[in-house]
Amino acid sequence: MNKLAFAALVVSITAVAAEPKKRLECTRLEAAAPSLVLEFEVHPKLPRYELKVDAEAGEDFRRVAQLTVGPKGVADKAQTIGADDELDAMLLNDTYPVLQCDVNFDGYQDLLVFSMTGTPANEWFQFLIFDPLKGRFVLSPKELVGNPQLDVGKKQVVGEVGSGCCSTTTTRLKVEKTRVRKVSEKNVPLKP
Repeated sequence: MNKLAFAALVVSITAVAAEPKKRLECTRLEAAAPSLVLEFEVHPKLPRYELKVDAEAGEDFRRVAQLTVGPKGVADKAQTIGADDELDAMLLNDTYPVLQCDVNFDGYQDLLVFSMTGTPANEWFQFLIFDPLKGRFVLSPKELVGNPQLDVGKKQVVGEVGSGCCSTTTTRLKVEKTRVRKVSEKNVPLKP
């Protein structure tokens, strides 16, 4: 390979590497039975946080009674989120999937907590958004998002769910501070 061709290759690789990703996936964390506890980072300048899942007894899909979240080892700063807060969650085969990502692009990691599963392989999540002014998480019960990803360019959360054989629905949500609002929803029929 001559020097000019090598230089062109280096420039082209650099240009591709410099292009920002349009969509990012959230980090998947799982709290597994029997303890159902997971540890995570909200922000590098804050202590590590812990999420404890209390589930009702049962088979296969067990309802989550409450979530307890707060700085690890600091019981008086922990908060409890449950049915009174409109938590609608269940375990998935003795694990509790949680997605971690900055849904409102404020520099603090938020959580998307597992709510339910559907077909084909759709997973639905509720927003648990960190409020840095109060140092607490806020549950947004109104909007669920299926199979979420982040659209960094538009600063939106994008959910794409299939409805089996016939269509795919894409929902775009905007998170402003701790409020979630639907921007758009588009149903696309699948071609046979």
